[in-house]
Amino acid sequence: MSDDVETRARKAIETAGLAAQKGDFEAAWAAMEHLRPELTTQPVVALAWLSVLRADPKGRARDADLAAILEAWPAEPIVVLLASSVLLARIDGRAADEAVPSDDPSHLVAAATRRCLERLPAEDQKDPEVAGRLGLQLGSALRYAGPQHDAEAEAVYKRVLALRPEEPWWQFDLALFYKNRGRFAEALPIFQDVQKRVGDEPPVLWNVAIAATALRLGDVALETWRKLGFDGVVGADGLPRIQGLADVKVRLSTRELDGTPAHPDEAGKPVRYEDVWVRPYSLVHGVVLNPPRPGLRAGYDDTILWDGQPLSTFDHRGETIHLFPMLARLERGAARAFAFVADASTDVEALNDALPDSVWFYVRPVAPPLEGALIVEPESTVEEASRLVLAALAEAKVRVALADLRAAVGDEAGAARDRALAVELARP
Repeated sequence: MSDDVETRARKAIETAGLAAQKGDFEAAWAAMEHLRPELTTQPVVALAWLSVLRADPKGRARDADLAAILEAWPAEPIVVLLASSVLLARIDGRAADEAVPSDDPSHLVAAATRRCLERLPAEDQKDPEVAGRLGLQLGSALRYAGPQHDAEAEAVYKRVLALRPEEPWWQFDLALFYKNRGRFAEALPIFQDVQKRVGDEPPVLWNVAIAATALRLGDVALETWRKLGFDGVVGADGLPRIQGLADVKVRLSTRELDGTPAHPDEAGKPVRYEDVWVRPYSLVHGVVLNPPRPGLRAGYDDTILWDGQPLSTFDHRGETIHLFPMLARLERGAARAFAFVADASTDVEALNDALPDSVWFYVRPVAPPLEGALIVEPESTVEEASRLVLAALAEAKVRVALADLRAAVGDEAGAARDRALAVELARP
């Protein structure tokens, strides 16, 4: 870089930096645009460009610049690290069961960090500040890219830890990978070791409690919650019980954390999600209160575990409600749920009045068709419920398709008729 270009670059970078600090990104980019010819020829310009990109809330509009920088500097670790951090920040905290699009930033980061690692000189390959930090970003990118990359991700994390085994937060990243794949028995001892090294940091404590709950180590989970200011007891099921927690919502998926379908019928289909209300037993586990559609990872009355980082919040009757991503089903509920589709004129409230409290129809609050689930609580048998429900339907002279209920009591002919009826009733 000539003295003239260096002076011009330094002034432009200073101007852009001051403007970005004030939130004036229009002025920041106006200053940086003068350096565009040097974007792919001078690393100092690329780094300044990335710094403004990272700070700009509208930085996604300049993805072409980001791609050009990675293409121009494939073997410059500091440039690759900063560019990768910009991209990974966009998907930080994404739920483990979320579908990964083909153009996801994780793919670009994985390719860029892998390529940079391959081109490192021998001395940098052993340097934790170079190979280690690049490896951490590669591991994170592979974790976000989905379970099909798990073998490489695990190997990368372990190579990184071999460079600096005493670094607790690098261990923490490996434990997060295990947790996000439902491998709680591998995650917990690492989280606990990190806790010993760094102390009772809230992110560590939350993850200790999550993994301990998944493994039914109620004493460990409760001790951890107490350190976070929540007291309770250990229930008969070996899980913690904390009183006074408000209901939350949890997002269910049709895919397990390892990417396999939650139900055989979901194989080959796009991932579906549904939010359900949950009555918390602790800050990360509780019982599902409303029946979701078939094919999801959990159902009505199941006890489930969720992650501690909410996906979103919303207002419900003046209260702030958190929506969390599900991690695991801890216990299948004793109640049974059978999908139904009904004629739009069906008076579901009248049907419920004609049934005992242990057998009831739940209607989903959506547009037609009228559909939901017939709930059979453990106080009633499925056979008894079938007899009572079919009698109530006959008395009310309404058309309700209950194929799964009929199949459950061995009425295959009736189940076939109700499948056809469900298709008819679901037509607009």
